[in-house]
Amino acid sequence: MNIDEAQLRASTCIKDILDKHRVPLGPLEALFRPPGYKPKIEICMPDGRDARQLRKKRPDAPLDSFNPRIDKLILSFEPTANRSSVPVPTRVGSDISARELEQAALTLLQAEDSNQPFVGLKFFRDRLLSQASPAWAASESDRRTVLEALLHSSWVLTGKMPNPQTPDFPVTTIKLNRDHPAVQAILAAGPKTVFSGFRPVKQTGDPASLMLTRDRL
Repeated sequence: MNIDEAQLRASTCIKDILDKHRVPLGPLEALFRPPGYKPKIEICMPDGRDARQLRKKRPDAPLDSFNPRIDKLILSFEPTANRSSVPVPTRVGSDISARELEQAALTLLQAEDSNQPFVGLKFFRDRLLSQASPAWAASESDRRTVLEALLHSSWVLTGKMPNPQTPDFPVTTIKLNRDHPAVQAILAAGPKTVFSGFRPVKQTGDPASLMLTRDRL
């Protein structure tokens, strides 16, 4: 069994335990059984360059490569296939508004419509969102929280691109999930809804593709 297969089976096991055995959770119900979501287990390992950061283990790596001393099991949630609406996720201490999610999604939409080959996650979070200048984007923690909410609710999907500078650490890329009902609603609303604060990044120095590659997660 490889890591990818183990993650899928572990996610199914967690769902079966929560759904079939109906463990009484009381006020923790919203944490472990959020309506319209199913559990997702990911196996992560310390980043080789910064042990405080985690990155996903290779999906084709054998399961016996899992090291319980340093590797982590990350529990998150993804929407079920038949969900027709998306509850707005919450950040600690306050709510993430639908407008914040929409502003971030629209900024990503404009980035995708530019001529760049892909959008790096870190480049988008730390540069493009800051440049778009909604009030909340001035805070690094809020940018992280809003982007995490987009990822957890599957408005945005991640991918990988080769990093020519450090081949062992591919770039994490993001793109809008255009099959998601919430994203489709934003697209259907037309260009009037595009967030006016976004402006293309003025490129200086290295080519944009190289900047995006360096700005991996």
